Amino acid sequence: MKKIFKTLAAGALLSVTSLMANAAVVELGNLSGTYANTFERSAGTFIDNIKFSITTPSNLGSAANHLDLSFNIPGIGNVDLYNITGMYYNITGPGSFTTGTLSADNTTHSTILNVAGDYQVNLFGNATGTKGGLYAVALNVTAVPEPETYALMLAGLGLVGFAARRRKSAV
Repeated sequence: MKKIFKTLAAGALLSVTSLMANAAVVELGNLSGTYANTFERSAGTFIDNIKFSITTPSNLGSAANHLDLSFNIPGIGNVDLYNITGMYYNITGPGSFTTGTLSADNTTHSTILNVAGDYQVNLFGNATGTKGGLYAVALNVTAVPEPETYALMLAGLGLVGFAARRRKSAV
């Protein structure tokens, strides 16, 4: 009985470590500007995390895309070296902030991060190529304009409109 328990425990431990082996965690610290990287995953499902923090409310532009490498060899057929299926991602942050599911099809998604704090990009997919899968991620953080900036812009437009109207009535 003890031998069966030990075998089951060892099998469970190997299963958990094999799941963990196909997960990458990248710690960026304070993110300002652009981060871009490519990742190679071994075959199987994966969940990768990119963690970062911001010190002021910001706009985050994000994009992810899997890079497929397959070709046809005459007499052998189609060979998928690198391929990922079902890839998507989301962004989570302070409190219960989440973006929901974002497509990983090289579309740039713009997300307003209203609160300074720690955020995380969570990437999900299934690497199905014989060598696994490749994907690329790009993040770009820019400042959100302060309300005073909008007020000054509106005041300037108002002055331009006032001057144009006054000039038109003087003619």
